[in-house]
Amino acid sequence: MLPYTTFDDIIKTLRSAIINYVGLDNNRVLNATSVRGPDLLKIINETELNSFNLNDSFIVFELKESNDKDYYIMSENDDENSIIARYQMDIKLYGSPCHIISQKMLSVFKEELVLEELYNKGVHFTGITFPESNNEFINNTLWKRCDMTIHLEARMKVDKFFKDKYFDDNMSKDEILKKIIIKSNIIK
Repeated sequence: MLPYTTFDDIIKTLRSAIINYVGLDNNRVLNATSVRGPDLLKIINETELNSFNLNDSFIVFELKESNDKDYYIMSENDDENSIIARYQMDIKLYGSPCHIISQKMLSVFKEELVLEELYNKGVHFTGITFPESNNEFINNTLWKRCDMTIHLEARMKVDKFFKDKYFDDNMSKDEILKKIIIKSNIIK
């Protein structure tokens, strides 16, 4: 069965695979959630973000929960559930060589050894889309861009909701519902 992982570990695993197998520098594979918002200045100061030119390549990615209805919850033991959910990593490749890099990504993520390594780290790779060519204006400069999406499944461990200090196995359904209502009002 697929090993347990976390949302953050999925990002780390796929980002590392892109860096290692596609051959881009660590500072050129950027999590989209890190290049905007409160961490913007921190990321800019720690990367080469301001020095990219059209001949450079960089990737901006974002991991999202998939809208698929294929979402499984399985009881593992008395205290934990396993959730198997689908995710997608949207990838935007920038720079003049983006077409070559997108083809390399297509071939890398079809290799059995790469897929096995991802699986052993808790990421079940289910597919990759063919690159879609686009252009984007950034700072008044037209950049070549290729978009791709990686589809995957992952298994996560969560504590069962009813197994905590507020509930016991001898409670009736009405008692459990009362406790849930009281607990949810306390949290608000």
